[in-house]
Amino acid sequence: MKPVSATSAVKEVGILGEGAFGTAIACLLADNGCGVKLWCHDQDTPRVINATGINQRYLPNIQLSSFIETTTQFNDLFSCQYIFEAIPVKFLRSVLTEARPYVQPDHIWVMMSKGIENTTLQFPSQILADICGSTRVCALTGPSLAYDVATRKPTAVVLAGDCSVVLPVQQLLANDYFRPYSSTDLMGAQVGGALKNVISVLMGMAIEAQLSEDTKAFLFTRGLHEIAQLAEILGGRAQTIYGLAGVGDLVLSSLSGKGRNAKAGALLVQGKSLGQIENELGGLPEGINTIISLHQLIEQRSLDMPICASMYEIVYAGRTVGEVVQRIINRPLEQECKV
Repeated sequence: MKPVSATSAVKEVGILGEGAFGTAIACLLADNGCGVKLWCHDQDTPRVINATGINQRYLPNIQLSSFIETTTQFNDLFSCQYIFEAIPVKFLRSVLTEARPYVQPDHIWVMMSKGIENTTLQFPSQILADICGSTRVCALTGPSLAYDVATRKPTAVVLAGDCSVVLPVQQLLANDYFRPYSSTDLMGAQVGGALKNVISVLMGMAIEAQLSEDTKAFLFTRGLHEIAQLAEILGGRAQTIYGLAGVGDLVLSSLSGKGRNAKAGALLVQGKSLGQIENELGGLPEGINTIISLHQLIEQRSLDMPICASMYEIVYAGRTVGEVVQRIINRPLEQECKV
């Protein structure tokens, strides 16, 4: 598919974070005629992009539009009204704290991080509100690989938040290869994005350990049920989890063979340490960090989420995926969905 024709920049938008997905969304917005300011934490990335037109570290082999301008200065980024945030949750608080003097009440934020902060147990929109007081915010989530978006493959996502924020962002993003659906369930969408990473780690383990097809289907489905359960507990809707923000994203991350969280799970089964996985993947995927937060949340609220709870035991306490499966099988019998 060809991008929407763009002869001149109609809006200026900022991307906070030069990683693969932030760069892919920059490509999409440039296709839609926006002037894009891509804020880079890595001081060397702008030099490479300016010299080659390619983000070699995070999105190699993709030629970037001339509509994309790199910067390392917050005052450049926050001259834009729309800010698309693409920072790993582990570093989000520190980046927002540094950026806070430049944030204005009229900025419209699109949170693209997927995770839960350790200790505070806050989701990206909550971290933003905590640091900057910003409330004009939505979340962009759903099944979307950076390379597929950057190479204009048909993709559907969810924009979740208040309609006054979601609708203008929806118009900004939509074109003939990218379809953003709207939702008012900001919390449910963020729960889906965060926990699908955790279940994807588990599915990577199950596939690498060559568990049976029955067992993989069991873990996938019950894992999805636990995501929906937590969404409702935290004020979201289970229905959101059974759409693009949950099952769609989980299918892509777990079963496509391209998800970094599933790859991390496979490497854990191979006996690799977290340090080795970090080196091999160029950084730990969000699911590994979220496993710690989820463990804290389950303990704090005394939640009955056996599959999610088992992930901490596997990654940080040396249990095997086979041992965990057997323990779940031997739990007291219960209804599939409690009404």
